[in-house]
Amino acid sequence: MKLFAPAMTLSLLLLLSNTVNAQKDKPTAQEVSKAKTLKEKYEDEDVVISDKKTEITFSRNSRTNKVEVREEITTTFFSIASRADIGYSTGYDNESSIETLNLTDKRNKRIAWNINDEAYSTQSIFHNDYRVKYAKLTFPLQGYLRTVKEVKEYKDIKYFTTDYFVEPYRVIKGTMSITIPEWLEMEIKEYHFGNNDIKRLSKKVGADTQVTFNIDNLSPMKSEYRMPGNSYIYPHVLYLTQSFKNSKGVEITLFKETQDLYNWYSSLVNDVDIQTTDIAVKVNELTAGLTTDDEKVKAIYYWVQDNIKYIAFEDGIAGFKPDSPQNVFSKKYGDCKGMAILLKTMLIEAGYDARLVWIGTDHISYDYSTPSLSVDNHMITAIMVDGKPIFIDGTEKFNSYGTFATRIQANKP
Repeated sequence: MKLFAPAMTLSLLLLLSNTVNAQKDKPTAQEVSKAKTLKEKYEDEDVVISDKKTEITFSRNSRTNKVEVREEITTTFFSIASRADIGYSTGYDNESSIETLNLTDKRNKRIAWNINDEAYSTQSIFHNDYRVKYAKLTFPLQGYLRTVKEVKEYKDIKYFTTDYFVEPYRVIKGTMSITIPEWLEMEIKEYHFGNNDIKRLSKKVGADTQVTFNIDNLSPMKSEYRMPGNSYIYPHVLYLTQSFKNSKGVEITLFKETQDLYNWYSSLVNDVDIQTTDIAVKVNELTAGLTTDDEKVKAIYYWVQDNIKYIAFEDGIAGFKPDSPQNVFSKKYGDCKGMAILLKTMLIEAGYDARLVWIGTDHISYDYSTPSLSVDNHMITAIMVDGKPIFIDGTEKFNSYGTFATRIQANKP
């Protein structure tokens, strides 16, 4: 027995320590009372966010000559049900990274957390460089508190475009603070504040400007069939980053106006490697014996519809730069940009004036009065006939030539 006594003593001490820690983490009578009051008020909800703090700062990277973004988010979840289990998830791609993702109890003690990390996809969208970190939060008792601290960094401010105030859970209280350095020209545009209790304050901190949004009792997000996109209904801000001065004092223009947005899109397209040897053979095969322009254009358009599978790549640089048309032609699949540039290349080979068109679908509410990467989410092709464009969307499998899908009707390219 003497041989095992030290081990038994150590085990007993650990057990007692864990028991004491569990007792300290247990909800107080005041916390339970608060949870019961909230549950009576919001009977369909099991968890609320008692406090959320977001701090956003910017820095210059002299090596890449880009502005980087650091976003620190501290979210405290509060269980108002007798027991609850929820998930926490956050995404990143090749233009961003999750530097910190920690879980703590109400004493700010770290809790072991099983975090999963995997590529993200849906039925119709494959995010080729987008990944999700996700984990489970368990609340064994009413009144339990758990805090998640997340630090996310963006390599290029161009991709940092929006922040939403709402969450899947009610936000009882929150603040969002954005510190804009004197060398950064940025506008923060508000959307759908309406009757939501969100107050904006702005003050100088030295030469910098600090913008703070104070949030009070925001209802949780909903998901309903055929509801409009989030940008139409939920309170959020759009970051319009116009320019910055680099470490040498030279001003670098980002998106001051729509022309700047066009110039950036154009630079990505100009960087695409285009080889037409195999494509030209197919175009000649498709148009052989056809005499009218309509016949030739339809033959090319319908071939792309029937033979190229649509798979969307929607995040990071892959969300804006088209794949090479010969790659799409060879692989027989592509996203909207890949299909659009293949159509354009085939039509040019057939002798037509064809162009790429960026457009926003009806899922987003913005227009070109706000030069931002959030304005566009779809690319199609235009063929110029008698000086006027005829728009063609290769991703729509059953549209006839000259007709448009509902999602882009009445939208301005």
